[in-house]
Amino acid sequence: MGLGQIRVELMDEDDQPLPGYALEECLPVSGDDTDLQVHWKDKNDLSGAVGKTVRLRFELKNARLYSYRRMN
Repeated sequence: MGLGQIRVELMDEDDQPLPGYALEECLPVSGDDTDLQVHWKDKNDLSGAVGKTVRLRFELKNARLYSYRRMN
């Protein structure tokens, strides 16, 4: 079994993906580390979510999520 993968989606209060932050646009994160960063195809940061209430949806495939935090 290979390394697992995690993808993250940012959603609005109505559970709709924010433009540019859908699961399909998230580049899979893989590795055994506590300092991995999530990126989307056209987004390298969370500037598109500033000032908005968002929900996070995590998709895990053969993976475990230990914790998460917002990076500056």
